[in-house]
Amino acid sequence: RLDEELDLDRLAHWLNERLGLRLDGAGLVVSRFRGGHSNRTYGVMANAGRWVLRLPPTGAVAQGAHDVSRECRVLSAVAPELPLAPRVVATEDDSAVLGAPFYLMEHLTGTIVRKDFPKEHAPSEAERGDYANALLDGLVAVHATPTGSPALRAIGKHEGYTQRQLEGWHERYRHSQTRELPKAEAALRWLDAHLPREDGDCLLHNDFKFDNVVFAEGSARLIGVLDWELATRGHPLMDLGTFLAAWVEPSDPVPLQLMRLGPTNLPGMPTRRALAERYGTLTRRDVSAYRAFYVFGLMKLGVVAQQLYFRYTRGETRDPRLAALEYGIPALFDFCEAQVRAAEEA
Repeated sequence: RLDEELDLDRLAHWLNERLGLRLDGAGLVVSRFRGGHSNRTYGVMANAGRWVLRLPPTGAVAQGAHDVSRECRVLSAVAPELPLAPRVVATEDDSAVLGAPFYLMEHLTGTIVRKDFPKEHAPSEAERGDYANALLDGLVAVHATPTGSPALRAIGKHEGYTQRQLEGWHERYRHSQTRELPKAEAALRWLDAHLPREDGDCLLHNDFKFDNVVFAEGSARLIGVLDWELATRGHPLMDLGTFLAAWVEPSDPVPLQLMRLGPTNLPGMPTRRALAERYGTLTRRDVSAYRAFYVFGLMKLGVVAQQLYFRYTRGETRDPRLAALEYGIPALFDFCEAQVRAAEEA
């Protein structure tokens, strides 16, 4: 129940103090946005306006995870440089107000595309590519964001980013192992040997996909980029690889189809190769090694799935859907092996 998640009277009092309003709890309309497994997100509406409230998830939170204060700092640093980033309205670090730190940002009126296009705004086959291109162009805009301001320089160290990522994901895999997965180990070894290590100083979103952007109502025009929790600075093709790993094509194996988070496998949607080539054309970057970065993105997907399965085998979550990962994870790394071969043959 919403009133068990949030104290609406305290929220109204906070809004009055921060925004100079005159509200009580009864004057607020609050709804939770479902979807995603990250920070809690609520729509807040009153006569004075509409906003979005972000808090960490309830329950135990791993150290360093779901840091909404950092997310707020990142968004505050990005918004002046990138018009697609929502504006932060107010922030609160005192957990006494709502039980955890939180921040309030502007509400963007539009459409969020999730696993499938909403029925009321479903594009034709000929129009679907416009949404894909607009999404990719949004990633290009993120990577073109100037990073010279002190606030943006403070969000992450770009030197050595790729190597740190490889080491970090290898460690996550080791800590979540439930059995021997030779093809997972082989993918990690291949990345250690073949993933380009040159540094790049770009703003990275690190979770750029359909359900983290906003389109204008009934249009393929991108108007907002959401969920900056994982943003940092580093090599832009690392971000492109993560983006492509979420782009499931019709011929991809069943485990990837089950993990699909956007309508990327529909007729009319471009291939990963076409998206990578468009990215290279727009940015004038060399994307000849994009398949290696795609393998990196797939490896991350596999490790995240392994972490979920590890928690399931330990009884830390009882979601029965996770049982299927016993077979899904090896199949995912089978596909990863095939993509390694494609990268070597390119």
